[in-house]
Amino acid sequence: MLFKVAGCENIPLENNSIDIMTVCAAFHHLPDVNAFAKEAARVVKPYGSLYIAKVYLTTLLHVICNPFIPLSEEGDVKFYSSKEIQQIFEVYGI
Repeated sequence: MLFKVAGCENIPLENNSIDIMTVCAAFHHLPDVNAFAKEAARVVKPYGSLYIAKVYLTTLLHVICNPFIPLSEEGDVKFYSSKEIQQIFEVYGI
């Protein structure tokens, strides 16, 4: 088993080296989700899996909360819907 601590935009692993990648209640903290998606696509093996557990908010709560997220002292960036997350990763084939 391998554990490394690194930024999400420059993962210090070889191409196609991960069978399973998980992101648990952290996606809304990522400053550049597209850079992360590109890196995830690079390091996850073909037919590997990427699991993202996210904070669930209704559409109404997304609309209400997202304008205020940058004011959070918790490092939140944006709450994404499941569809938005899927679209981000589809661009990179994952």
